[in-house]
Amino acid sequence: MGNLNPNKFETLIHGFLHDQRLTLTLMSKNGKTYSPREWFSVPLDTARDVVRRIIDGSIVHYRMDNTTNRLVKKVISS
Repeated sequence: MGNLNPNKFETLIHGFLHDQRLTLTLMSKNGKTYSPREWFSVPLDTARDVVRRIIDGSIVHYRMDNTTNRLVKKVISS
């Protein structure tokens, strides 16, 4: 991963998967509610691919398909 700061790495993952974040509210045993922000609805292989491509820098050539929740190569129009 080189010199990639762990906080920046997490921010990049969250930013890239933002639209796949689960929106839900949970209640603890003591009745307090909370909304987890660390849960995303993507296939495991997609999550692994996002992480791998952030690490190798190729993520800039991809986008998330919000219909399939999968990584797809960006189409470059000429």
